[in-house]
Amino acid sequence: MEVAIIRVTSMSVSIVVLFCSIYIVNAISGGFLIQMGSLNSEMFRLEGQWWRVFTSSFFHDNIIHLAGNCLALYFVGLLVEQKIGKSIFLLTFLISNTIERIIFVYLFDVVMSVGSSPGIFGLYGVILVCCYYQKEYYTRIKGSRELPYLIGYTIAGSVFFIESYRDFL
Repeated sequence: MEVAIIRVTSMSVSIVVLFCSIYIVNAISGGFLIQMGSLNSEMFRLEGQWWRVFTSSFFHDNIIHLAGNCLALYFVGLLVEQKIGKSIFLLTFLISNTIERIIFVYLFDVVMSVGSSPGIFGLYGVILVCCYYQKEYYTRIKGSRELPYLIGYTIAGSVFFIESYRDFL
């Protein structure tokens, strides 16, 4: 009997597959997973459900939210993953998500927050640092086919964020 071995060639693709799998399982469960893992200020602060700052980044509100985050993560992965390696890529993504969630839960009275945008923006930061210190990397990024999508993602994400939270700002 042969055992299939799946070789992970890209951390960003692995995370995208994980996001899609979680989305499907959550849909099959009738939304049970997202209820247990989304960021909720009251449950985090008052009931001590600390895991929500970690788990909320792996859930998405709807298929458009999922697709936008998956495409952005894929494209940012193409630009930076090979430069910094899989481990640093994953750590940057996870730490950025977690720090943002902790800050977010204390700034806003969040009923439910999900998504991986903070981790994606953390990886944007890595791109900016690499561009600043390595001019040849900047030249390569400037002409990349991924850059227009990432700029569009940033603008669209910012507009939706401001619209969603304008009462708090």
